[in-house]
Amino acid sequence: MNLKETETLLREMFAVDGRKLEAEKIAAWKESLGGMQLDVAQTALRAARADSFINFVEPRHLWAKAKSAAQELDRLAHLFDADQVAVV
Repeated sequence: MNLKETETLLREMFAVDGRKLEAEKIAAWKESLGGMQLDVAQTALRAARADSFINFVEPRHLWAKAKSAAQELDRLAHLFDADQVAVV
């Protein structure tokens, strides 16, 4: 993710948990999640929020959920592609 994408993710996250968005936090999260794609991070965030054992989402939680998030996005993409082929 780049800085703008990291900011997008944090705005989504902080709107729920009440943290304040600050430039230092954006930079720190980008450093921690820089190799993750935004759509994977957003899907991982939803999974982390649904996890009753996670009270306060941290980068490690998103990394822990990233593999299953990416697999879910791939599954949905294949379903979408299959639907498009069937319609044509």
